[in-house]
Amino acid sequence: MLGRLTDDLEARLVHGDDLMTKGAPGAELIVVQCELERGGFERARGIELRKREVVLLRKARTRLRD
Repeated sequence: MLGRLTDDLEARLVHGDDLMTKGAPGAELIVVQCELERGGFERARGIELRKREVVLLRKARTRLRD
């Protein structure tokens, strides 16, 4: 099961990276959330990623409302 989760995470990360190269809205959010799920980073990096996630989620909410 863990192998499948890892594969799913890697597939989402590749998709997010691809969307970022195309300038798609929400692409950075996918990449940030994948990095958070993967873990293994210093505490400061985790805090930075969580803050960025909040900003990106707010932007996504605004886009959906408009």
